[in-house]
Parts: sequence; structure tokens; C-alpha cells
Amino acid sequence: DILVKETHPPTAVDFSLGANFTGVNDNNLILVKANVIELFTIVKHFDDKGAKLIHQNTFKLNGRVKAINKVTNRKTKLDMLILGFWKEEKVSVVEYDVKKFKLRTVSLHYLVDEMLQDSQIDFPHPSPIVVDPLNICAVKIIYNNKVVIFPFDTPEPSRHVIYKLDKIENVKDYCMLYGNS
Repeated sequence: DILVKETHPPTAVDFSLGANFTGVNDNNLILVKANVIELFTIVKHFDDKGAKLIHQNTFKLNGRVKAINKVTNRKTKLDMLILGFWKEEKVSVVEYDVKKFKLRTVSLHYLVDEMLQDSQIDFPHPSPIVVDPLNICAVKIIYNNKVVIFPFDTPEPSRHVIYKLDKIENVKDYCMLYGNS
């Protein structure tokens, strides 16, 4: 086991994302700095001549975030965050608990499997998590040639499906087209 002690908090922003995270009418800015999420609310001035950022909260995570996206919860109409963690081992879906002012894990997906790692390579830029335009599912490439599909609105929120891409390797980018999910 390795013991790691953080000597300085992270300062560089790895990701930024706009979302309706804390309320349906709230315009939030989410900054990710390694293993820290900073949550801001953007408040426009009445005269529409500017805006200000109000810091809402800071969340420290148990892992370095390497991919992020958002998906809208169909029941609450609030956005949830899909977080991919370093080494592609784990994907977590979280939402903001407006009563407790903290993150709540909706689902956690462990993608570590001896059989899956047969084609593992280190990507200089980890693969993104892509959400389809209708918020039905999200996809992520893992271990060079496997596609993981994370369906939403299922009775089992931590369910995912893995497909092997035959004769396709080194996928650099991918997207979901409207109406084809």
C-alpha cells in the first residue's frame, strides 16, 4: 500500500462545466481540479450588464477526475454529473443534495476486470464520457477497444453493459448522433 499526503491543494483547472446542478433555475459553474470539485452559482445583475460568481461549495473526492459530463435527471429536471476517474477503473454518477448541501452518489460503476484488461494501454488523454442527446445513456471507451454503455432510467442504476469492438483499436474520439441512440 502506498501512503499519499497532499502537500498543496490542486490549483490547475482540469475541467469546467455549466449545469443546472443546484436548482432548475440555477446556472452553475463546476470546476474540477484533480480530486476537487468547486461549485459556483452565476448570478446575473438586474441590468444585464454583468454577472458574479458565488462560491457554493467545495467537494474533495477520493480519486482524480479524468472525465466529466452531465445528464439531466428526468424526475427532478436537475443535472447530474458523470465522473470518470483515473486509470478508467471507476465511473460515478452524482447529484447535488439540496437539503444537505453535498454530493449524493446515484450509481458507482467499477470497470476493473482481469479479462477486460487484455488490451489495456495508457492513453495520454483519457477517453471522454459521452451522453446521447436524449439523455438515455452515456458511453465510454475503456481498455483501448471496449465500449461501456451506462443506461439511465433503469431499475438498477449501477448497471452497465460492455461490448468489445472487433477489429477496432486506438479509438481517439467518438460521439452520439441525435436520433440514433
